[in-house]
Amino acid sequence: MNKSALTLGIDASNIISGGGMTHLSEFLRSADPYKYGFHRVLIWGRKATLDQLDDSAWLEKVNPPLLERGQVFRLWWRFFSLGKLARKASCAILYVPGGGYGGSFRPYTTMCRNMLPFEWNEAKRFGWSFLTIRYLLLRLSQSFDFKRANGVIFLTNYAKDKVMKVIRQTYGPTVVIPHGISPDFHKMPKKQFPIELFSRDKTFNMVYVSIVNVYKHQWNVVEAVSMLRDKGYPVTLKFGTLCLKVDVRSG
Repeated sequence: MNKSALTLGIDASNIISGGGMTHLSEFLRSADPYKYGFHRVLIWGRKATLDQLDDSAWLEKVNPPLLERGQVFRLWWRFFSLGKLARKASCAILYVPGGGYGGSFRPYTTMCRNMLPFEWNEAKRFGWSFLTIRYLLLRLSQSFDFKRANGVIFLTNYAKDKVMKVIRQTYGPTVVIPHGISPDFHKMPKKQFPIELFSRDKTFNMVYVSIVNVYKHQWNVVEAVSMLRDKGYPVTLKFGTLCLKVDVRSG
């Protein structure tokens, strides 16, 4: 195959929002495939996912109809259709950033993004529920995926050590690549004001940007801010991606 005419395939069928979506969009926004010999990047995903990705001359977005149906149809497509499509497109390699790939295409690389399936103490916080069963199934599928992959990307050394204790070994090499920092955050710090300038009517705002869930341990932050308010500090805590205001006054 001509090195200057390689095609990279990306399976985004199980990515639609959250950190996975942010990673994918930023990864493609900063990518320079020509530098590494790729003339085309072919990405399969749901319409809602593809619509969030910037257009590029080298990027080809494909929305298979089955991905717009239920989870069972999406799993069927990943296991039995994706590999055929990647071979038909002459992909040099398939990248699966969402993990959980069980198809036959080779070579492929995957990424460990969700540690909950491997953090049993945190998963237990959901009790015997649908989510607990889901994380157990994800632990099995991701372990199977990581063992078979031609390469596995971890975000931290902690994640790599934790997962490797479970799966023992992988077929291909592993590498730790932390998330980068978007240029959007490359700004001079805003002017800081002393706490004495704030009041109950003009509070000092603290922001926790994340989903609200038990494994995030947000109650520790709530308790800490409540203690500050009990001591008279005019602080307000905001949670969630929409920064919804949460009143943490005592009582």
